[in-house]
Amino acid sequence: MHLETTAIHVGRGVDSSTGAVSIPLHTSTTFERDMERHVFQDGQ
Repeated sequence: MHLETTAIHVGRGVDSSTGAVSIPLHTSTTFERDMERHVFQDGQ
């Protein structure tokens, strides 16, 4: 194994409950809403 590969994996282990080997990525966004909390749509 190369030094760079070893270095990037230091301190990481397998999650015992899920078996995951990397940190999950969570994508999210925010939508603009009107006063009644309805999401604005194109053309409105």
